[in-house]
Amino acid sequence: MHDIVRKNQVNRFKGKLSEGSLFIIKNLKVVESIGGYRPVENSLNFFSFTSTTIKDLYEDIVDIPKKGFHFIKPDMIDSRVNNNTVLSS
Repeated sequence: MHDIVRKNQVNRFKGKLSEGSLFIIKNLKVVESIGGYRPVENSLNFFSFTSTTIKDLYEDIVDIPKKGFHFIKPDMIDSRVNNNTVLSS
């Protein structure tokens, strides 16, 4: 999922989240993605507020891969020509 953080809140959250880790995040708002570009293939975003809290779960509950990719069929690649809604690499 993609989080939207206001510019004045960036320093508060910077360095608190790390890929492949688990967190409890409270006091946020989940909304449908709008706009022309998405950094992840998900139809939802969440907004962080000044009241949003993040708690790191240090237990090794689940092994979450740090990097991932999806195999797709060639016709899917063709359908993405000139369609930049979902950014992919």
